[in-house]
Formats: sequence, structure tokens, C-alpha cells
Amino acid sequence: MYFIRAVLAAILLSVTVEAAPVTIALEPCAEEVDAVGAECGRLKVFEDRAHGEGRTISLNIAVLPALDTDRKPDPLFILTGGPGQAATDAAPLAETAMRRIREHRDIVLVDQRGTGDSHPLDCAPVDADSAYYMLDVGIDDMDAMLQPLRDCLEGYDADVRMYTTPIAMDDLNDVRIGLGYEHINLYGISYGSRAALIYLRRHPETVRSVIV
Repeated sequence: MYFIRAVLAAILLSVTVEAAPVTIALEPCAEEVDAVGAECGRLKVFEDRAHGEGRTISLNIAVLPALDTDRKPDPLFILTGGPGQAATDAAPLAETAMRRIREHRDIVLVDQRGTGDSHPLDCAPVDADSAYYMLDVGIDDMDAMLQPLRDCLEGYDADVRMYTTPIAMDDLNDVRIGLGYEHINLYGISYGSRAALIYLRRHPETVRSVIV
């Protein structure tokens, strides 16, 4: 009997209970998101996803709901360029180039970690008269040209090793789960095309189509 109890205890200890997925609450966006009917929300993720502990950062999310009652279940996620452009800045596309898509599908915009309103890694403007903008930089001027970049890097309140595209695409999958979508469509613009392909490589079972 003791042996049976010990085995049962070992089995119970070996079972890992996964946390229930977080549901992202949405509410009408502020004026910064320029699209009719836009709804915004936030999702906290670990800065260091691999260890799943420590500091969290908050992702900025905008959902532009489908306009027609015949709404398709798979939305369009727009991945913008740079890297560095905020996806929420692309909201006006829903009123122009993406209008026909929005008729039947939600459009989802997620400011990638380090951009927009998702723990942005911004730098102060560089003086236009500095060596940074010199067209004929010699080897002796290189150190002066790089100094503004060093200053910017040292000023970040972030572990910059955690702001890579694969990590950001895992964030995106968390957003998909939090919004309750089983499958999504990806639209990548410039750098966003690379990001879309990395998402596809990491989460292929969730993707219906990709446009790059």
C-alpha cells in the first residue's frame, strides 16, 4: 500500500498544470489610433520569455473589428517596417488600402516590443551637425560617429538582448491566444515581411495565409 501511495504521489508531482491563457480586455482606443471603431488593450509579457520570470513589459494592441456582420474567424495581423515602426501607426490603412479586407475580417495591430507604446527603445535626436551625419567619414571620425549610438544604448531601461524578432513573434502568438483567434493571416511590410516569415517558422499551425 505504501508503495502504491508513493507511486501515485510521484505521478501527481510530475503533472504540470498549464496556466489558463490570459484574455485581453479591449476598450475604445484613444485618438492616437486613427481608425473608426478601433478597440485597444494591453498584454503583459516577460521581458525574458525563456526564463518566465523577472520584469514584465506591456504590449500595446489595437483591434479594428470587421465592419460586416459576415465576419470571418481569422483576422489580419499587420507587421510593419523598420524595425522600429509602431504597428498602431498603420491604423489608417484600415480606412484605405485595407478597407475591403476589414469588411469581413478584424485587423490586428500590435506594437512590437521596443516600439510604439510597447516599452519603446527610443533615442534622443542626433545633432545634424555631428559626425553621425558626415558623408565622408574617415577611420579617425568613426569613434565620434558611433558615440551617439553608444550613449543611446547605455540609456535604455531594458535588456536589449530580449528585443529580437523571434522573441517578439512569440509575443505575437500570445496576443493571438489572448484575443481568442485560432488562426491568423499575416501581412508583412518591409522588415515586417521578415518578421512574418519568422512567425510562420515558429508557429506554423496558427497561420492561414501570409502576404509579404
